[in-house]
Amino acid sequence: MLLVVVIAIWGTIGFKIWSGLNESGTEQLAQHTIEAFHPKKTKQVETFSIQEVSRDPFLGTIAKPHKPRKTNPALKVEWLPITFNGNFKNNATGELVYVLKINNVEYLLKKGNKVEGVTLIKANSKSIVVRYKGAQKTIKLQE
Repeated sequence: MLLVVVIAIWGTIGFKIWSGLNESGTEQLAQHTIEAFHPKKTKQVETFSIQEVSRDPFLGTIAKPHKPRKTNPALKVEWLPITFNGNFKNNATGELVYVLKINNVEYLLKKGNKVEGVTLIKANSKSIVVRYKGAQKTIKLQE
């Protein structure tokens, strides 16, 4: 019984492969499928424009216009020579410590520490963000 099922399955697979390779069947199929093409008529699409809404549709209150953020004009800061040389984990506290070279002197800093007016704001293994005299700067790892 199992032998009959296996032969039927392989016979079906073989027939599909043989019929796929048979070129005479595809020519007949191609001749029957050629028909005239008649495109459908399309309706004209309605256009619309988006306008600013002055009233909140849910609360019914009048929306306040958004005020642009006040940004400091580009501060002309004479930056100290700062390089980011890497980081390591302090085994005693488990905190990350970052190695910075400021004015050719190496310092070990944690986030929030300040040395020579330079504050370490953000840091990861590839770059740091420092603040000096109110201006921020991103410094990438020296390799």
